[in-house]
Amino acid sequence: MGTKAINAKHAYLIMAHEYTDTLITLLKLLDDSRNDVFLHMDRKCTEPHFTEMKSLVTKAGLFFTKRYNISWGTNSMVLCEIKMLATAVKKGSYEYYHLLSGADLPLKNQDELHKWFHERKGKEFLHFGLESYQQDIASRYNVYHFFMKQIGRKRDKPFWLQAETYSLAIQRRLHIDRTRNLSFHFYGGAQWFSITDQCARYVVKHFKGLYSHFRFVQILDELAIQTIVMNSPFAGHLYMPGFLNDYMACARAIDWERGAPYCYRIEDFDELMSSGACFARKFDTREDAEIVSKIYDTLKK
Repeated sequence: MGTKAINAKHAYLIMAHEYTDTLITLLKLLDDSRNDVFLHMDRKCTEPHFTEMKSLVTKAGLFFTKRYNISWGTNSMVLCEIKMLATAVKKGSYEYYHLLSGADLPLKNQDELHKWFHERKGKEFLHFGLESYQQDIASRYNVYHFFMKQIGRKRDKPFWLQAETYSLAIQRRLHIDRTRNLSFHFYGGAQWFSITDQCARYVVKHFKGLYSHFRFVQILDELAIQTIVMNSPFAGHLYMPGFLNDYMACARAIDWERGAPYCYRIEDFDELMSSGACFARKFDTREDAEIVSKIYDTLKK
């Protein structure tokens, strides 16, 4: 591999809702002169510790993006994601753009990561649910979901749940079908991705034109990027095409069988490090600090 390949730059887009030891570890592991880090701290985080984070990252570029108040199930998450992507493509031209959460960690060191992605250069790393999942998510976009922000993740607000139920019943009675005259199809999978510069620029350019179709979609963060890419020339560049529900399609280890998702623990270390994945989520030092420390020590050798 030549010098040019080794020095190709990567952009990391991190969406964090709190300042944690896991986020600190993530920033330290991404601190490499070949990286730029674009960090979004949710507006609900009252102590974002910007100055401290700046002191942690001395080799990579660290850029704090406009802060949003993210609400589960609403478009706020995707609007934030697209804003971060737009900021990154404006800043420079990167070999890959990686979207991570503040509870993620890499499973390879920076030399290994840059080599791994360069060897697969031109591939788009996106996860897609099974064929049955693609059919099931039709209910998320074929009618209007007006009250996702009010309902929230816990779904413990009876008034707004009832309002949503009535709204959907009325739409069914009126035979509302938002997809009736669409010239494209919706697709879904995990939010987290690693995409090329050309694909990132395409997503940013075409998102605005599709936003009228994306409004009032339920849990848009699991639909937006997949829908744009699958209705583009980049659909032929997927690392793992098909509806496989395999998280290696986005180069990640994520376990929804044991949790929502599962929080990795020290007993999972060998499994993770031999998985072949580049990143994993999620980690929480309040649940298990030992695995976070062991991954850091292993990758920083």
